[in-house]
Amino acid sequence: MFNSFMALGVKDERLLLLDCFLAWSQCHKLRPQQATSVRDATAQASEDERPPFLFSEDLQAGLCDGVGSVPPVLPNHTIRALAGEEVFLEANGSLRGASLLLSQRPPKVAQVVAPSVSLYVCVELGLRGGDLTMRISKPLEAMKLLIAAALALVLAAGDHQVLLPKVMLPGGKVPNEHYLATGAAIQEAMAQKGSDLWVVIPSVFQNLCMISCPGKFFCSPLHGVVETALSMAARAGWQRDPQDLWLSGHSLGSTCANMLFQAYNKGPSPPYAGLIVMGGYVDEAGEFDLIHYPVPVLSLNVELDGGLARPGKISTWWRQFLTLRSSGDPVRSKPVIVLPQLNHSNFCPGFDVPGDLMAEVPQEEATSVIASSVSAFLVLHDSKTSSQIAQRALELLQQQVEWTEKLMTPYLKAQSWERNENHSVSSEGSSPFCALAQRVLSGLQAEDEAKLEVLDGFHISSPNLEHCHPNWTQASQGLTVRSCSHTNYYPDLSNTGKITAALEIGCKMVSATRIEEKLKVQALEDHLPCKEMNKRAVQLAEELAFSSTLRRYNAHGRSWCFLDDSPSVAGPVWVFKDRLLLKENKTCMSVQSPAMLTELNALICPGIHYCKLLSPARVLDWMMTDSLKPGAREELELIV
Repeated sequence: MFNSFMALGVKDERLLLLDCFLAWSQCHKLRPQQATSVRDATAQASEDERPPFLFSEDLQAGLCDGVGSVPPVLPNHTIRALAGEEVFLEANGSLRGASLLLSQRPPKVAQVVAPSVSLYVCVELGLRGGDLTMRISKPLEAMKLLIAAALALVLAAGDHQVLLPKVMLPGGKVPNEHYLATGAAIQEAMAQKGSDLWVVIPSVFQNLCMISCPGKFFCSPLHGVVETALSMAARAGWQRDPQDLWLSGHSLGSTCANMLFQAYNKGPSPPYAGLIVMGGYVDEAGEFDLIHYPVPVLSLNVELDGGLARPGKISTWWRQFLTLRSSGDPVRSKPVIVLPQLNHSNFCPGFDVPGDLMAEVPQEEATSVIASSVSAFLVLHDSKTSSQIAQRALELLQQQVEWTEKLMTPYLKAQSWERNENHSVSSEGSSPFCALAQRVLSGLQAEDEAKLEVLDGFHISSPNLEHCHPNWTQASQGLTVRSCSHTNYYPDLSNTGKITAALEIGCKMVSATRIEEKLKVQALEDHLPCKEMNKRAVQLAEELAFSSTLRRYNAHGRSWCFLDDSPSVAGPVWVFKDRLLLKENKTCMSVQSPAMLTELNALICPGIHYCKLLSPARVLDWMMTDSLKPGAREELELIV
């Protein structure tokens, strides 16, 4: 059996040391013992100071059949695999996917929740190489399996996903054991509702699931890890039923869970019963956005998420939830929930995600709330759930959705200042904020402003904004002014952007001096700068903010600093090059507007006022999230 397995005798600091405890009793019950001749199999590594051990050639061992060219692992010996290689533990106990070495190092036995069941448990010791970390805990006679795609870890029954680690931009990978408490709490909450649940949380290569599933067109490595973990659960007593197999993930794990579902959603029935994304989301648009997702989806997020799943980002899927609600009741099938006072790290107790905000509740309370939410969603899709339990579960989700609406409605209102569907001037809508800016910067007294009518025309593309010029029409009783508007947004490549508010609102307006001339009035203030509208944006956001947002911001948030306008040299430069400046420091976020203001006798574009302005939605996003962090933003880049 071992003819192809050689004693490599390699000394390499890249070697990853893994201790594995292998329970062979189940294997021996299934297959008769075989006499196996073992040739020398030596493992050497710089961190292993003990001399190589030489197995006797006539060593007899009862082992299960291997797969491919790599034999089963000998009991009581250590596995070594080169860094960068993925190792798969097959259901029959064999390993594949790497050049393996053996040494006579007593194994470190991992804790197994159900020691009476034969399981393979491998615990990673080294941090240099890939993962071979899988753990299974046996639930109460489970009927469902949940593979938590959060990070390599197997808990008891429920959703299925494996290599979903948490990915943070500044680094810092979450070990899978940090999901044990969350999985166990979900399992316990399900048991209290009369449903047994298996939770499987496998490990993934480098704790980054995206390496094994960069997209739906290449997700087979991740799928292989998931299936291996499922086969391990099956050996422990779980019986597979696609109708009860749920997929879940946390953070980057949510993204991988979404990709895995799409990659294998090819048959007449979906590969998994549903999806649970925690601190994450599904596609922004298309056949796998929330509206069109072919299976039930729970979007479970938190108020104090400091990264990509911040409330401002989640507004995208809250809008989709509202669309679904307009034609039905999606609380049962596709609820979007933001849990108050929790942070991104609460999903993985014991691991503080870099750049996250501080939670305002103890971890035990946070874990309980998460478990209650997930279990409520799951029991609604369990045909065995009693009507009373289902009703209580639905009421909990409805209450959480109602609170989410209170938090998210102000943000949607703030976004509506950027652009609306008023097509009186432009087929692409209008910007209420630019219309307001035209009035405010005119500096008129109230009775004179009543004579001013402002009609704004929005332009989606920058070239169209360049070719639009503000103009006016004078009537006997007043003046009609037509302004031009446009918004630029933050990059969002493949749904990786975190700010959904506009980076800036561009407004082309008629100058206050021109309006004074045409109305034959004297303004209260001449030549008001663009920064006055940035102040107004902050004022609007504070007026709109939900009570918890405003309270927290006033107590702990960094404020705004308004810099004098930065003059632009020409219209095209203002349109295509100059951008609103946002720069934060330890005390505030500084904002500076690019501006163009010309006199009535200017040779080019006389009597105009151009401003790149701060969006009220961008202010509200700052209030809810980044203002609560210390230091500069570039020092805090984080999280997926």
